[in-house]
Amino acid sequence: MQRLANSEKPLNEVQSYTVFQGVKALLAEDFKLNQIVAKGLLEKLGIEVDIVEDGQQAVDAIGKNSYQLVFMDIHMPVMDGHLASQTIRANKAYDHIPIIALTADAQKQHIQQCIESGMDDFLSKPFLLADIEKIIHKHIQ
Repeated sequence: MQRLANSEKPLNEVQSYTVFQGVKALLAEDFKLNQIVAKGLLEKLGIEVDIVEDGQQAVDAIGKNSYQLVFMDIHMPVMDGHLASQTIRANKAYDHIPIIALTADAQKQHIQQCIESGMDDFLSKPFLLADIEKIIHKHIQ
């Protein structure tokens, strides 16, 4: 059974948090299992989550909804996370929204590429509840 770091409780027994109640996030992720895991962890922190499956859908969703955070997978169909982030950043109205890269490749050059494409930070897959909470605290006041 999957366990959280520094915890003896299985993932499904961890208490529900409301640390970020009222925060709305966009999750751009094409892999269903990653969607389920990330959404579950974000909801445990009190975050409302909308899911899209490619970068173009992320760009479209940003234009239609109000988000305080975007979690962006890198490798997606139609439009990848880098191009989606660049497209979002091209509109100054969205400069204030932190874009967090979700990547299985945490090598220095890949992280730098994320930053250069307009992302503010990154989470390395697989990630834990504590990882998400820490990065959200860093970007949400």
